[in-house]
Amino acid sequence: MNQKITRRVVLGTIIGGLSVLPFVTRHFLKKRIYLEPNSFLSKFRSKYQGVLSFPHEYKPFINEQLAEQPKYIIEKILKYQKMQWENFSKLDEAEFDYSNYDFDEKGNKRKGDWLFEGHVRMKYGYGIEIVGKNVENKPFHWIFNLDGDISSDALQMNLSSLMLHFFMAYRALPQIWKTSGLAEENVVIPENPYFQGSGKYDVLLPWKESYSLPRKIADICFSRSYINTETGMTEFVYAQSVPDPYSKLYENENYAIPPIEKTYYVRKYIPINGVYLPTNIVSYYSNGSKHTETYDNIKIKLHVK
Repeated sequence: MNQKITRRVVLGTIIGGLSVLPFVTRHFLKKRIYLEPNSFLSKFRSKYQGVLSFPHEYKPFINEQLAEQPKYIIEKILKYQKMQWENFSKLDEAEFDYSNYDFDEKGNKRKGDWLFEGHVRMKYGYGIEIVGKNVENKPFHWIFNLDGDISSDALQMNLSSLMLHFFMAYRALPQIWKTSGLAEENVVIPENPYFQGSGKYDVLLPWKESYSLPRKIADICFSRSYINTETGMTEFVYAQSVPDPYSKLYENENYAIPPIEKTYYVRKYIPINGVYLPTNIVSYYSNGSKHTETYDNIKIKLHVK
């Protein structure tokens, strides 16, 4: 086995609905063996177990921009931060059908290494196994676990990072929260073509970049994240911008502002054993293209405290 695991950051999401595919479970059922402290496999486990785990200790994270807000705003955002962390920290094992696809403006599937559908089984802190097919309908069988079972594709696909990207769990990590405050409180989802929502929402302001937008378009480019006040989950994000928003061309009063590009991020959750999990995540873009992720036939086991 190659002793150097290729690390590649996975920032995309992955999901989709399909019928259950055959699934091999032998790698999750094998008996653990005793390892010498300095053996390669022991060192391998020590290196990757943290990557494969969702942290079970909550540590509040307040960035410098949030720290400038009134106390009640800080407390409210920390409340949601903790609700999302607690939601995902309950998970121990999960099994589900999944697909992840990009569609162009004509509805055709785009090609990509991370675009696939398959049956997933994973255990936080141990490993993951996926049996599926890619956009070109070619079958694959990916394995990555702490017993050293690693498929050749896994060396390139970085399945260890993929685990935290399923269910968008990584977005619940406190250090990932980059918000500068609240835009609105206790409101309904604004009118849009894709999502009505249910109940009331608190609206988060994004992190303010250290470099500023040209004055002419500062009010045009923005994003808003809508958190369900009951569940604590982020269900809807609206963002709008223009091409190359930091271009100095916009400082010229005679430069025509191009059409605004709008993006709608929709996440639909269901409760399973007391855990809110997304079953459908879709990103809709102004040009008619979209990204879809779906989870079906979800089965989970909770972490035993």
